[in-house]
Amino acid sequence: AHAQCREAAAMRALPHPGDECPFLKAMWHYTRGAAFAQRGERSAAENEAQAIANLDQTAKLDDVIAWRVSAQAANNQADAVASFEAAVAVEDKLGYMEPPRWYYPVRQSLGAVLVKAGELDKAEQAFRSSLAKAPNNAWARYGLAEVCRQRGDKAGEEATRELFRNAWAGQGETLDLATL
Repeated sequence: AHAQCREAAAMRALPHPGDECPFLKAMWHYTRGAAFAQRGERSAAENEAQAIANLDQTAKLDDVIAWRVSAQAANNQADAVASFEAAVAVEDKLGYMEPPRWYYPVRQSLGAVLVKAGELDKAEQAFRSSLAKAPNNAWARYGLAEVCRQRGDKAGEEATRELFRNAWAGQGETLDLATL
């Protein structure tokens, strides 16, 4: 929730969670990394990613590794698409719960990597599927507007961006597909 909803300064100020729960510590590093990335502090964000990688190598994470889904695309679009498709399948099997067990709809990330891979029809389908599950999902609306832009559909892009602006509480100009 912090990584999705808090300001970067608040995320960076979160207290260290200690070493008792490696998964919680990894999420703390993830949140800090997201904050640094938001502010364009690449080196600091990479340090947080490295801290997570170090935890992966040194901590006892057997109980969480079984359901962990890697979301790191590393510019390999085919692997990124396959990973997010697998994540969507896992997400679809989760029972309904408030708040949800996972903090964001994975389909929007699938849509983003599909756009990056040039699969605009599949990307549109992923974003529309995300919107079917969460009709006012500004992130999915942003992605759908990007699909329209890349297709040269100016009317569709503007209509979707208007829906995005109505749904988005933050500063829209700070978004890009990498944040989905």
